[in-house]
Amino acid sequence: MKKKFLLIMGIFSFGIIHAQVGINTQNPLGAFHIDPKANTTGTSIAPANDSDDFIVTGTGVGIGTAAPTANLDVRGSVRIADGTQATGNIFTTDGTGLGYWDATFQFKILQSTVYNGLLLPVGSWLTVTPEIELTVGKWMLIARLVTKNTCASTYFTWIRLLDLSTSNAINAAGSRPSYDGAYYDIVETTGVIEITSGSKKVVLQGQNWSNCTYTSPDMGGSYVYAIKLS
Repeated sequence: MKKKFLLIMGIFSFGIIHAQVGINTQNPLGAFHIDPKANTTGTSIAPANDSDDFIVTGTGVGIGTAAPTANLDVRGSVRIADGTQATGNIFTTDGTGLGYWDATFQFKILQSTVYNGLLLPVGSWLTVTPEIELTVGKWMLIARLVTKNTCASTYFTWIRLLDLSTSNAINAAGSRPSYDGAYYDIVETTGVIEITSGSKKVVLQGQNWSNCTYTSPDMGGSYVYAIKLS
């Protein structure tokens, strides 16, 4: 009799251990399944009406899905409010994987105007923009200079993005003016600079080996942008 009792208890225990628990559902699709609206149908592979569900399966935990495909699968909007959240902050982690909101990684774009009507000197650089001050991080710089020659010229117009703290060029480019009688020239360059401490100031400079090349006051289109990448 005792052996029969133990056998029956063993069978029941095995069933409990391997049972699926469902709350508000007669057909749980995982080890633990909550269906608040009691409307989920289908199978564990292809459930339907499961946007309100919470489930634990052998694959992972699903929120807003009854078929998670990762350790934590969240479908729908997410709110993480730990006290560090603020408009424009980006969610990141420290070295241990602990997540938090960080203002230093806000996406920033700085712009500098280009002085119009400047005569580019022959053989030397002329600063054609105010300084842009860049803080710690990695920045992509994009520059464009439009010039107008008052005489025919086959010489290149050159521009460079200059790091004032080191007097080193971040990047440079050159281009010849058009031959259509208008003598316009458009020169573009890009570069990346990484600042590990403090800040740096950057300017755009230009030069030309012709005596008649001016930054264009009438056509426009000149610019310098600094985009913070990290």
